[in-house]
Amino acid sequence: MKKTILVTGVGGDIGEGICKCLRARRTRVRTMGCDIEPNPACAQWMDVQVQAPSARQVSPYRHFIDELVKKENIRFIIPGSDPEILFFDRHRDLWPPNRVHVLINDRSILKTFMDKWSAYQFFQRHDLPTVKTWGLQETNGTLKFPLIVKPRKGAGSRGVARVDGAQQLKAWKILLPDGIVQRYLSNEKEEYTTGIFSNGTKTAAISFRRQLGYNGVSRRVEYVDEPVLRHLALQLAKACGLVGVLNMQTRKEAGRFFILEVNPRFSSTVYFRHKFGFHDVGWWIDYCSGKDFHFIPKFHQGIGVRHLEESFFNLA
Repeated sequence: MKKTILVTGVGGDIGEGICKCLRARRTRVRTMGCDIEPNPACAQWMDVQVQAPSARQVSPYRHFIDELVKKENIRFIIPGSDPEILFFDRHRDLWPPNRVHVLINDRSILKTFMDKWSAYQFFQRHDLPTVKTWGLQETNGTLKFPLIVKPRKGAGSRGVARVDGAQQLKAWKILLPDGIVQRYLSNEKEEYTTGIFSNGTKTAAISFRRQLGYNGVSRRVEYVDEPVLRHLALQLAKACGLVGVLNMQTRKEAGRFFILEVNPRFSSTVYFRHKFGFHDVGWWIDYCSGKDFHFIPKFHQGIGVRHLEESFFNLA
């Protein structure tokens, strides 16, 4: 049986993007997807698709993964959602690299950037430009509105809200007891997403100006060759000792870039990046096999747009 790459959470935007990257890579490996949904749209791009229990059901999920690894000759696992990243982080000892390569970042990186308050403290320690941030329970009505309220943990735009006054802020303290508050940067047309990959000795980055769509996913991206963002990406990778991928989100105000947050995983823009020659999914797989990588942008300009598409199953 061929060596198999397992992608989890393929029903989500990140998992789907990873599947598209693997399909475009065209290597002689077998691809398998799993998701809690029986019919994820990207099943058509995988060699095998299976339904999985939720990663939050720790024991059934662990048994499910262990059986797949044994039966399907799985050599790489690429988690496609935050709950699955956390699961594999907590169970690193079950699937050591000499048996299976699980493509997740170092534990210290996950711990830092999956907690927005911890990430803010990291940015301050390393003199990285970021948005002024407070713990939600520490704030009062003396702050200048509007503000942005976010969950301390979690990715995307879930639970993110604009707050325009003291009464709203008071309500959010009840609704989101462990949240954070950030200074609001008003220029939504100047929001950027930067993909970063490093093998520990060499780092590459690619940036897009983006517009958000449904569920806070990047709907439209425009490639930008921005030296300031590239420099920030290199600083960030060096500061955290990156071997893997990061996604840095920034916004530009008054001519300066500010880091909004960093996600320590592949992002929903992973296939946009791949199309422009930034093959971070493939590079990480190759790194596990001792191979180097080289990034040469495929285009010097361009726009990508995400759209909805229907898929059909079990037609009769």
